[in-house]
Amino acid sequence: MARMKIHNDRNAPEKSLPTLKIFKEAKGRVPNLLGVGAASPILLQAMSDMFAHFRHTSLEIEETELVILAACREYGNACALEYQSYMAREEGVADHVIESVREKRPGDEPWQDERYNALWAFVVAVIATGGAVEDDEVKAFKKAGFSDEHMLEVLIGIHLASLFSHVARLAQLKPDPKFRWHSAGIFPWRRK
Repeated sequence: MARMKIHNDRNAPEKSLPTLKIFKEAKGRVPNLLGVGAASPILLQAMSDMFAHFRHTSLEIEETELVILAACREYGNACALEYQSYMAREEGVADHVIESVREKRPGDEPWQDERYNALWAFVVAVIATGGAVEDDEVKAFKKAGFSDEHMLEVLIGIHLASLFSHVARLAQLKPDPKFRWHSAGIFPWRRK
């Protein structure tokens, strides 16, 4: 049982209703994470705006999803990780990439995409050091084709994942059955 009320597109505060209705139209229902956030129309709008801005960065869509997914994994919140895994699949991130981020650490088993490896390692380094990333890590990130602009834009995704994780923890949310990685995934026998 969640510590906070989980709103939907019928009972949320009036100022939150437009955002929830848009999400419901797009995904079929409102995820619990946004339902809790709806208690504060300002928070819900901030989450929505931050996500929209992050979608318009110079990173590719799959890269933006990877940033949020990797950050959710690092923050260690199951609800946020499940939700973001589902969203990453919806945006076309390959199942093997999602599974790798969910189950492993950078360097455990290199992907075939050097750019993804560098992005993932950079996200982990930023979170682990609070932004005080070593020169070697920045060089590896840039060697993979990323720029200073990309480096700064990654911070938006990290902070979005942090916000998702903090909301889920504060509300004591469990993963939402509709927005779970395995619910429609490649391992249906692992459903929980």
